[in-house]
Amino acid sequence: MKIVVDTNRIIAALIKNGTTRDILLDYMFDFVTSDYIISEVNKHKDELKAMTKLTDDGFEIVLNMILERVKITPLVEYNSFIEESKAKLVT
Repeated sequence: MKIVVDTNRIIAALIKNGTTRDILLDYMFDFVTSDYIISEVNKHKDELKAMTKLTDDGFEIVLNMILERVKITPLVEYNSFIEESKAKLVT
């Protein structure tokens, strides 16, 4: 099963070595997100580095560890599945 992960979860995993990071690094799950995540993380990179107190290299290592576990899909392709996904939601 593929699980869609949003920017907030990626950022949470960057900020703290906790449950969110553990889940994202767990090989039992397949995660997918849009390439928009890259621009969002880069937009807030300095703020995130200050929050984590990581060096530039340390920040990049943690970010790459997380992103290696998440399939990055072009936003155009990602958006094409939104309506299909909404139709499958059980209310």
